[in-house]
Amino acid sequence: MDPDLDLDPSLDPGLDPDAAALLRRIAAAGAPPPHAGTPDQARQAHCRSAPALAGPGEPVAEVEDTTVSGVPVRLYRPAGARGVTLYLHGGGWVLGTLDTYDTLCRALANRSGTTVISVAYTLAPDARHPTQVRQARSCLAWAVREQAGGEPVAVAGDSSGAHLAALLAQSEPQSVRAQALIYPVIDPLLNRESALTYAKGYYLETETLRWFWDQYLPADPSAAGEPVSPLDGPLERTPPTLLLTAGFDPLRSEAEEYAARLESLGVPVERAHFPGQIHGFARFTGVIGQAADALRTVGDFLRRTAG
Repeated sequence: MDPDLDLDPSLDPGLDPDAAALLRRIAAAGAPPPHAGTPDQARQAHCRSAPALAGPGEPVAEVEDTTVSGVPVRLYRPAGARGVTLYLHGGGWVLGTLDTYDTLCRALANRSGTTVISVAYTLAPDARHPTQVRQARSCLAWAVREQAGGEPVAVAGDSSGAHLAALLAQSEPQSVRAQALIYPVIDPLLNRESALTYAKGYYLETETLRWFWDQYLPADPSAAGEPVSPLDGPLERTPPTLLLTAGFDPLRSEAEEYAARLESLGVPVERAHFPGQIHGFARFTGVIGQAADALRTVGDFLRRTAG
C-alpha cells in the first residue's frame, strides 16, 4: 500500500469524493473510535453525529410508534403501501435507535412502496445473542399476523442489522419473501482480505468490529442453540437476496463470500457494489450523494419482491 495512505486514507484516489471528505472531517475532529470507550459513550457519540450525517427525513404518509412484545417499533406507511419490510438497524448491536435510522427508513418506505417496520431491539451488552434474533422473530410474526394482510414480507438491514436479518430469513422461510442486506456482518473471524486491508482509517475499524462482537456474544455462543453466523445455518432456505457492498469496507470480503455460498446453492442473489464507498454510507444521506443511489437500489428490489 502507498505509505501516504497509511497516514491519510482519504487520499486514496479510488474513494468517492464525498466519502473522502467525510473521512477528513472525522480525522480532523479527533474523536476516539467506539472501542476506545464504553458502550454508553459510543451511543452518545452516535446520537450526536446522526442528524448531520443523515440529513432531514422525507415526509411519509403515516408514521406510527408502537411496541411488539415489549420491543419498540416504528411503522412507516407510504401512500398506497403494498407489502411489508421489517428493518433491523446497524450499529454493531451496540448502537442505533429508531431516531438515528429515521431518515433511512423514511426513504426506504417511499422508494419501496412497502410498509417499513423499524425494530429497536435490545442493544448489547445489555442483552446478548440470541436475544436480538428472537426479538426480531417476534416482530416478524407480528408483522405477518397484524400488518401484512396476506401480502409479502421482506427483511432488510444494514451491518449488524443485516446479520440479524440474514439469520431471521433462513430460520423463517415460510414468512420471508426476500432479504435486502446492506454491507452485512457475517461472522466474527475478521481475517479476510478487506478486514486486513481496510483495518483502520476508513470509518469502521476492524478493531471496533472485534469490540462489537465482544459486546454481542455470550461466553458460550453455542449454548443458545441459534447459529451465530448465517454461514452456519441452513443457507439453502435463504430467500432471494439483494447484497449491497462498499469497496472500502472491512466487511466486504465476508459479504462476498456469503453471496458466493448462496449462489452455489442456487439462491437468487442480486449484487450492488459501490466501489468508492465506505461502511455506513447508505445512512449518510446528508453528506454522501451516493447514499441516495444505494437506498434507491434497495427500494427498487423491495418493490419488486415484497411490494
